[in-house]
Amino acid sequence: MMRLKMNKMLSKASLILILFSTVVNAQGLPQLPALEASDDLDSVLSEYTLELQLFMDSNGSDYSFAYGVGAVAVDDKTSGQYLNSINLAYKQGLLNAYKELASTLDPSGIQITTDDVNDINLASGNVLKDKIISQCKSEANIKYIVHKKKLEEEKTLQKEEKGSLLGLVKNKLKSDEQLAQERIKEQENRSRPEPDFIHNCSAPGNTFVQSSSTTSSVSDTLNGGRIWATVYHDGKVGVVVAKSSESTVIATVLKEQFMPASINRGALLEIRNRVKEEVGKFPEFPFGLVGTRMMRLSNGEWALYSYGATQDTGNNSSGLMGNVASGMSKSGANQQALSELSRFSGLVVNATSASRQTSAVKQTYTVEVNTTKDTAKLKVDQEQTLGEVLNVSFSGSSNLTLVGSREVLSKKFETSDGLAFRLSAIAWSPSVMAGNMAKREQYNNATENAVREGEYKSKGAPAAKSGKGNSKAIISDQDW
Repeated sequence: MMRLKMNKMLSKASLILILFSTVVNAQGLPQLPALEASDDLDSVLSEYTLELQLFMDSNGSDYSFAYGVGAVAVDDKTSGQYLNSINLAYKQGLLNAYKELASTLDPSGIQITTDDVNDINLASGNVLKDKIISQCKSEANIKYIVHKKKLEEEKTLQKEEKGSLLGLVKNKLKSDEQLAQERIKEQENRSRPEPDFIHNCSAPGNTFVQSSSTTSSVSDTLNGGRIWATVYHDGKVGVVVAKSSESTVIATVLKEQFMPASINRGALLEIRNRVKEEVGKFPEFPFGLVGTRMMRLSNGEWALYSYGATQDTGNNSSGLMGNVASGMSKSGANQQALSELSRFSGLVVNATSASRQTSAVKQTYTVEVNTTKDTAKLKVDQEQTLGEVLNVSFSGSSNLTLVGSREVLSKKFETSDGLAFRLSAIAWSPSVMAGNMAKREQYNNATENAVREGEYKSKGAPAAKSGKGNSKAIISDQDW
């Protein structure tokens, strides 16, 4: 017997909204604790899902649990993008939860590749240092010869230019004071010692490099992942997903649109009553309801209903545009609810995770060679790095042709702090679908039956005679 429980726990720093159902005896079922401001959501949900799994395993149930967490980009209720941000965080958490389920249940397993590399170069004594200094001196001598040659060429060029006709003309045009200053400057340059020629070299010294990389990937198609709990805490949305044989069966029924053996005429009413009961327990912010739920109908048939929520921006503008925006928010909430049913019917999950950890100590030798004085100085610089690069990529896609669903809730909520949003609920079960399809068939047959039974005739046929002076009023209330 399906039993539904709902707990609402509100602490100073977090709002926790939980909805769960189970087919086993709920006595002793693990409960999610109220979260404090300092609590880490990942840690709490990890412990919670493990306790749920152990409980179900010990009771012989085939439930599997997984959780995921998404980050809220805009955690400000006054923002027009607040609920959009939460919806995106919810979907990130949901996809993370599906990824974890796939990692556990995929018969192909997780494809894991590791690569570990150590690169060590150590030199003892002065062999390496002496070699580097010797090489640097050789480079310095070559460059010093080039430098000296260049200086000689510059001096020769200056003498030739000074003794040329153009140089003599230029000197004639200079004043005696200018010529005297140039002679003083030349004497100073001749008496000033030549600057030391310095050449620097650098070369790698001792090195230690350790790197470790791991790549894992999983690809699977999962269906029947129903929302067990939704938690909103400290700028994060946590989603706990549960999968069982029964949820898998109903997901397949939804995907294939199987008809029931017999129609439960009260299916829609039962689902509507359940939705009203659930929504009534959350007077201000029932975001924890978002996702696909399951319930057992009175005839034993499984039914599905999903919630979707979008922010209502119609309050921010008046007149026509405000009304249009409000109508669009209702359409968006319905779309969110329909997308939840599509994910439940089957989600293709592809996930890849790659990490690379590196630890490196690298020494660099810097040699300063003074060719003029024939000296060399050696300096050792050391650089140390330690870190990790993590790259995670995952995606999910679903595809569903939904027949015979029905909206059972579309309600606008306004919280005490001014947040306005729409909540919609879409119901589906084999009986709900079959009932709607039976009506459609009846509508399609109505005209044909009316003509066949003589109530109407095609154009051009003789009209039926009526009693003289008689008239008949047509009142459209017979279908109520």
